[in-house]
Amino acid sequence: MLLYELSLSLGRTLDPEQLCREFINVLLTRLNMGFGGVWSMVSLDKNRIGSGDFELVYAYPAIRVRTHALPLEHPLRSVTARAEPLSHPAQQGPMHGLIHDDDTQSGAYAGFPLRGFGILVLYSARGIGVDAGALGRLRAVVDQFAVALEGAMAHSWVVLDAIEREAIIEAIPDLLFGIDSSGRLTWWNQALDLDLHDLRGKPLTCLFQQASQEGVSRALGDLAGSGRAQVDAWLATLPGDTLVELNLVRLRNGPSRNVWAVGSARDVTALRRAERRLRISEERLNLALEGANDGLWDIDLRARTVFVSPRCAAMLHYQTGKTPVTLEAWSKLVHPDDLKDLRASALDHLCGRRATIVAETRLLTCDGQWCWAMLRGKVVERDEQGKALRLVGTQTDITDRKTAELERERLYRELHQAQKMEALGHLTGGIAHDFNNILAAILGFAELARNRLSAGSTEALPGYVDQIVMAGTRGRDLVSKMLAFSRVQGGEANEPTAIVELVEESLRMLKPALPSSVVISTDFERDLPKVAIDPVQVQQALLNLLINARDAMNGQGDLEISSRRRRYQEGECSACHRNVTGEWVELAVRDNGRGIAAEHLPKIFDPFFSTKEVGRGAGMGLAVIHGVVCRAGGHVLVESRPGEGSEFRLLLPAAAPVAYEISEPAPGVWRVSEDTALGRGQHVLVVDDETALLGYMSESLNLAGFRVTTRSDSQEALRCFLEQPQEFALLITDQTMPRLTGLELIQAARRQRPDLPVVLCTGYSEVVNEAKAHSLGIDRYLAKPVSPEQLASVVADLLK
Repeated sequence: MLLYELSLSLGRTLDPEQLCREFINVLLTRLNMGFGGVWSMVSLDKNRIGSGDFELVYAYPAIRVRTHALPLEHPLRSVTARAEPLSHPAQQGPMHGLIHDDDTQSGAYAGFPLRGFGILVLYSARGIGVDAGALGRLRAVVDQFAVALEGAMAHSWVVLDAIEREAIIEAIPDLLFGIDSSGRLTWWNQALDLDLHDLRGKPLTCLFQQASQEGVSRALGDLAGSGRAQVDAWLATLPGDTLVELNLVRLRNGPSRNVWAVGSARDVTALRRAERRLRISEERLNLALEGANDGLWDIDLRARTVFVSPRCAAMLHYQTGKTPVTLEAWSKLVHPDDLKDLRASALDHLCGRRATIVAETRLLTCDGQWCWAMLRGKVVERDEQGKALRLVGTQTDITDRKTAELERERLYRELHQAQKMEALGHLTGGIAHDFNNILAAILGFAELARNRLSAGSTEALPGYVDQIVMAGTRGRDLVSKMLAFSRVQGGEANEPTAIVELVEESLRMLKPALPSSVVISTDFERDLPKVAIDPVQVQQALLNLLINARDAMNGQGDLEISSRRRRYQEGECSACHRNVTGEWVELAVRDNGRGIAAEHLPKIFDPFFSTKEVGRGAGMGLAVIHGVVCRAGGHVLVESRPGEGSEFRLLLPAAAPVAYEISEPAPGVWRVSEDTALGRGQHVLVVDDETALLGYMSESLNLAGFRVTTRSDSQEALRCFLEQPQEFALLITDQTMPRLTGLELIQAARRQRPDLPVVLCTGYSEVVNEAKAHSLGIDRYLAKPVSPEQLASVVADLLK
């Protein structure tokens, strides 16, 4: 009867807990037991399933349960591996400790394996209530219970899975659906705010606008062949325009419940609009870069990688995708002379001192050539601490422009020098006149001195010598000015120049080039600010204006030179045609010659344009003036009327004021004599290929108290020095000498004596000047002619 009742309890429910309740209640009632429970290796809560875990499914009474999950080390776990039930006294055995037993320590547990996936546990305070044979007879019905319980739990999982799947499907914001082989809807979720009631059996195309239905139908056709399809389509069931991305997948194992394929529809309206805007933006950027002939580069500072556009690669003659990809490799493409400036510009931007990176640099091309590029860029991404993460910028090929600039600079220097030589030709007559006067004075007083000596009369000799020295000094100054005027422009930064003093000095040199029939008058405003321009270029520009004025007046007329401050509210430069405003230092030259015809005024600054007859000018003078003034940031204004004369006004910008100037005190005037000797017998080696100068310098230094050895051959002088390198306290040498120059002699001597003081004394050299001499470690640089006092003072100062 008990077995029958137990069998009846197994077929009434598929709920695992209900099934356990009915089965255990029959056992407890009929067998007069105090507790029954089922522990299963699998749980209704699938999230708690773990390897070897036993979870309580049902127990009665539940309040007596000591543990809901059997620990891994519990002895009862071995029951699942047995084929027969077990029974043990309550005080011992593998089932002890499952329930509270506060009333008595008597009784017994019984455990039945449930097909290996669970355990049925029974407890009786009076003993199990049945003998071993009865437990064995329960085994068959317990096996049926195990089968029923396993089926019930499997059914619960299926139900839970279905509920979870439905919840997941409904939680997805995309439209999900199923269709049959005819493309008709079989199921769908509620998504995209669509009203999808009464759509079962209707074609999928009915969801979309008429313009998109053909594309959807074509996708359904592709689905039959390839098993997958995708298309963008416009929905027809929503107000406004909604674009969805439709994805279809055919079921691999054939139709299931009339579902042949499943699909999804995702709202991509905003995405496609953003993609279109991005595509248009990229097209515009590419067109702009192509129109500007620019390339694009993108540097990831974290990964230290560089991406460049195809145009960047083409500038460096690389194939697309073949350019270096690391920042270190790109750094090696920068010319070593430009790398420091480029890094400085980038650092200024990264530190916030500059808004962008701007640099002109040379880059090494794939075929080993150098090309010029303009790099512009800025930081587009930073981390939370403000550290730069990405740099993006453009690259412009400026090789042609830089080549043209260098060529223009070279041509300008050639033009400048050629015009200078032309100007020197105009000075030849006046210079020759001055030199003849100087030589006449020197030779005349020297002849008088010789005659006096022959006659035994020496009273007038000091006066004659003073006149000779004065004439020689004039000749020295004239040569110095001519050398300064004829030197090649070095392109160095212009120093502030006092314009009035410079013009007055220039007039003293240039006046011999003008006939005495030209009357020169000056009007200079004093205390003018200094101007930033090369003094030699000012002299050359002034000479050009004076020569042009002389020719315009046919060698006779009035010439006025003035300089003052001038402020202009408006005007136009006659050379560069830019607006002229602001305050300037003006240098003006005005003549009363024949003037310039109106049709010639726009051309007078063009190179090689001249209104003079052939042979009287190359037409480069005003072109050079234009270059000189405009390169200094100034302008040229011209006013002229035929028959009334012309006025040229050079407008020069004032130089920035200097905070302070340090001037050395003027040296005292003294004469070298045996009584005031500066030397103490130190041995000086003097080298010059001019024997007369050797005698002069040797005598001057001997009188000053030094011991002197002279050599007129530089190689012989070197041999003399190397024989006794410690014998000589100082070396004085000329620069321009045959076989071995002064610099070469100094270098050879200092290889033997690095501490040797040296003086370079030269009349003129294109190789070395005072600044370069100091940079080469030469202690002093003297320009010939040098006075005895200056020579002795320099040697004494070096040998202190």
